[in-house]
Order: sequence, then structure tokens, then C-alpha cells
Amino acid sequence: MMKRSYYILSLICLLTTSCEDFFNQMPETELPADNVYETYDGALRNVAVLYARLGNMDNGLNSSARFEMPSIINVGPFDLNSSSSVPRDIWSRHYNFIAQANLILENLEAHREDIDNTYATSAYDSFASDILPSTRIEAETRFLRAYAYFNLYRYFGGVPLIKQPTGPTPEYVPRADRETIFDFLYDELDFALKNCEDNNSGIAYGRVTRGAAAALLAKVKVFHASYIRRAEMVGDKINESASSDYKTADLYNEAITLCEDLISGEYGTYDLEDYYPAVFTRRNNEIILSAMADEGKGTGNSIPIGFPGPGKNGAAGGKDLTSWLTILYDIPMWEHGYSLHQVSYDYGQVDRFNETAPKPGTTSNDLRNLYERTLEYTVTGDTTRRMWTSVKGYVTGSADNDPDGLWVFEPAGRFLGPEFYIEPGKINDYTEDELKVFDRVLEPHERTWWLNETNGIDKPDLWNVNWWRLGKFRNPNPSELSSTFEIDYGAVDYPLLRLGEIYLLKAEAQIMTGQTVEGIRSVNEIRSRACNQSTTRDMFLYQGDAKYSYIAGSVVPVPESITNAQAIKELLYERLRELAGEDDCGWLDLARYPDILVEDMNDVCRYIDPLQGVSFFGDPARNEYMWDMFDAENLVYKVLMPIPYTELTFFPEMQQNPGYLN
Repeated sequence: MMKRSYYILSLICLLTTSCEDFFNQMPETELPADNVYETYDGALRNVAVLYARLGNMDNGLNSSARFEMPSIINVGPFDLNSSSSVPRDIWSRHYNFIAQANLILENLEAHREDIDNTYATSAYDSFASDILPSTRIEAETRFLRAYAYFNLYRYFGGVPLIKQPTGPTPEYVPRADRETIFDFLYDELDFALKNCEDNNSGIAYGRVTRGAAAALLAKVKVFHASYIRRAEMVGDKINESASSDYKTADLYNEAITLCEDLISGEYGTYDLEDYYPAVFTRRNNEIILSAMADEGKGTGNSIPIGFPGPGKNGAAGGKDLTSWLTILYDIPMWEHGYSLHQVSYDYGQVDRFNETAPKPGTTSNDLRNLYERTLEYTVTGDTTRRMWTSVKGYVTGSADNDPDGLWVFEPAGRFLGPEFYIEPGKINDYTEDELKVFDRVLEPHERTWWLNETNGIDKPDLWNVNWWRLGKFRNPNPSELSSTFEIDYGAVDYPLLRLGEIYLLKAEAQIMTGQTVEGIRSVNEIRSRACNQSTTRDMFLYQGDAKYSYIAGSVVPVPESITNAQAIKELLYERLRELAGEDDCGWLDLARYPDILVEDMNDVCRYIDPLQGVSFFGDPARNEYMWDMFDAENLVYKVLMPIPYTELTFFPEMQQNPGYLN
């Protein structure tokens, strides 16, 4: 696999250099002086700041705060209040981003003639187009501003719509309601759809294209329809009106058309990657828009995914991963009534609060024993996605003075070979290299039992090691790292929009309009892609370049005979399987469908994590808060985050979301 060098400070491909040198134009945290708008290249460098902040952890939109909310994937701070850092971080980052976009748009308007007249001498763009250069830059900027507002609405509900630069003491702007927000989003994205370039026009990889505008427009329509549905059910509790100028059926049908046009190539060339890991290990035509990362000393982009681990593993901040996502890959939920309670019962778990009797003939370790006995137990065959997404491991490399390629993963275990797996309980028989890894990755108490426990009754429980990571956001293999690589920075692009999600948005719209069979077939197209499989060892050793083969039916398709209610649950599960860690789909889908997913949140409180053997979500016997909040009455208030107290202090007129104290 060729070594990649991803730069994040500009999105411009120099004519005299490789397209790998995209982003090396200007500091990512400062806007240039006003006079740079007198040229096309200067205006473009301003927009590059917005692109850089899509994925930058220090001042960008996709910080770890966006990925900390609870779902069946991970634990999160469900006891938020107006003083909590998570909502304050999300609010401030997005409004700083919007303020920069507003300033850019104001200056673009003042310098259109200069920008258009200097395009012919641009060092960055040279392709012919019927779109005026200043209009194209405006379209990209308005798309990025719309993306920021879409995020804000999904977390806070209606927010102030600020569309022009403000002074040092901005005036109070009331929170816009849902329909006003979405009217604005449609205007912005329609403009972008008409005035951006196709991805095959010659525009640099990573910039907003017509495909990105169509993809986000489809997503906005599907989410909008789901929010109208939510308001019809619980709008009185979150101060949202159920009335709308839009019909959900129209929104869904328009989204289906957009998705089908994207799939057919109407807005550019996009294709599903044949092999799932390749989506995340190299640039490809499945990615419609991504926050781009950098490999290089001191200049990398820590793509925060909200799950534990430092940047060297492609992770930053966040809470612990649970094993429930792993279960969703391996267990056909249609055989268990789409209920985590039923899965737990069928595999011997006991409701730890109601002390129900276990299923006759089962033990509490049934599911974990199946994994340990067969090493790769699965009923559905969805092993490639599972191993690339629900991974426990540690990646080493020469920059750490650890042996190259010493990776530990579960549940792959010994399938990877001895250089990938460190067996517990060998006491004094560990090599010096293995001991170095222990020193780096294990807490003292973990190191003690890992080294000394034997294969007796107290054998170390591999599932309890505090190593859970999302494997698809990682550095290149150690053998691919350059001598200048700084291990504390991630080196993978973070997908914001990709064709895999377009299939699932289409499926959601189909199911929600009663086209259940058609929706399941759209889901099964994604599952069929997962039939391209490799050996577990090659999958991690060679990542996206592993040799793979299509094994027909190796991933069990979802039955087309399930009910419509089951189909929407399956769709939400498939979004987790395919998109885990992308766009925080776990929490944001829970917030869209609290009536459907609250049952799952209740179940993961009641049952011990089936693989790790621990409880993440609280215990009322110990007066822990999580349990009380995962019921239908309390969860509904939590689908929106609290407005930060800093905003309420500065603008006392602003209304707090229901369920929170100012």
C-alpha cells in the first residue's frame, strides 16, 4: 500500500505538485487579511480555513464532545446541564465556524469582480466551468455553514440563525423554530447543488461538490421528516410544534430521488468500495465528503471519535465502548424479536434488577463462551465489518520503540498469529518486546493479573481489558509509517458523507413510506457488500489492500418478510453496523426515534454487558443516575442538549430547552 500524506491546511491542489499536497497553504486557526479577497486564490485560502476546521480537534466541528452521548454503542454523560462542557463545546465551536463563514460570505460579495477576474491566473484551479468562480466559492461556503447549522439543530433543536457578521457586542437573536431552520438549510443546499462542481470536474478531492450537496440534502430531508414525526408524538414535551408546512411523505420521496440519482451517477462518480476496510484506509469513490487528516510530524489531525484511546490509535476522548455493537453484527435480531432483552435472555443473562430466572438450559457466560470456543463465532457472518468496527486492540510502531506490527485484537484472538496476540497467564515467559507493550498499554492492576493469572478458574477475562477501540479510524500499519510520523496524531480521513449511508437513507425513506420490502432490499445491498471477506490476519495486516473474495450469502440478508415496525428497527441497527463512529449515528438516531430505541437503552441498563461482564449504565441499588433517565418519560427531554449557561447569561431572553434548569 502506498504511503499516504494527507494535509489539512488547505483544500487546493497545486498545478505544479502532486494532489497529495492539498492542505499546506496557511495556518488553520487564523483568517487572512481582508485584502486577500482581491484574488481568487486569496478567497479560496479563506475557505480552506473552514475545511480545515471540519475535523480539527483543537478548534474544529467534530470534536470529541460530539461523540460522547450515550447509546447502545458507548456510555456518555447523560446528566448534562447548562454548565456542562459538552454542550458548551459543541455550541461555541459551531458558532465560531458560522461566524467565519459569515465573514467570508460578506467579503466574497464585496469582491466578486476581483475574484472572477483573477481566476485565469489561479495557481490552484484551472478547470473550465460555466459557474462563476466567486459563485462556486460562495456555494461551498454556504454548504459548510448549512452543515454547521444542521449539526446544531440535531443537538439543540431550534437555535439562533445568524447569517451576517456580528460586532463585538452582538444583538439578541431568538431561537428559530424547526421549520425556519429547515427552510434555511434547503435554501443553502439548493444553492450549493446548483453552483458546486461534480467530483470528476477536476476539483480537488475533499472540497464540496454537487454530490456532497445532494447527499446532505437527502440526509436533511430524511432527518427533517423524522423530527416532524417526533414532534407529532412528543412535541409538547420539547416545545416543538407538530404542525409543518412540509409533508413527511414528500420529504421522504424527494430524499429517495436524490439518493437514487447519487447512486446512478447523476451528481458525479460514486461507487461502493468492494471491501469495507478500504473505505477508511485510502481515498476512494465511496467518500462523498470527508474531513481530511495528515500524516506527518506535528501536523496530524486527531480525528476524534469519542471512544477511549489517544490519537495514536485514531481515537480521542469519549467514553467506553460496550459490547452491544458487537452483538448486533453477530446475532440475527429478527430471530430474537428485535429485542436486546430477548437476546440476553436467550443467551443466559438475568435481569439484574428484577432477578428474573435464566432461560432453562443456559448459563450466564453462554455468549462469551461461544466466542472463546470458536474464536470467530457469528450467526450472521458479518465478521469483516464487526472486526473493523468493534475492535479491542493496541497498535504499535517504530516511533514508540515497540516492535512493528504488534497488534492485539479481540474477538479475532489467536487467528492473527503470535506476533499479533499476547496470551495472558504466561507469568515469566513473556518476551522483552511483549513486556514493553504491557508497560505502555496496561494499567498496573491490569498488568498484574494479565501476567500472573493461569488457566484456572480465575483466568483473566480478555473482555475486561480497557482497550476497546473503534478500529476503522486508525493510523497506517507500522510498516507504512514514515520516519517523520508523529504517533500521537491520527492519519485517516474522517468520512462526513459517503455512498454507504446514501443506501441507508434511501432505505429509511422507503420503509417510512410503507415500502418495506424495497427498504429491506436497500439494506441488503449494504450487507451484500460485506460478503467481500478476507482472512482476519490479512484484514488487519494489509487493511484496505488485503486480498478478499466475494462469498455469496456469507453475510445473512435481512428477511424481506419482517413487519414495517421491525424494518425500521433493523434499519437503525444497520446504521449502527455500517456507520458506527461516523456522525455519532448512535446518539443522533436515538434522539430521532426515542420511542423505538428507549427500549434498548432500558435493556442495556438491565443486563450486564454480555462480553465484558460489566455494567456501564448505572445501578439504582447504588443510587446511580443512568437508570432513572433511560425510561420513556425522562428520555424524551434528553433528545435535546441544554443551551449553555454562557448563552443564557449573555442573553437572558433566550429560552432553555425543557427538562433543564437555567
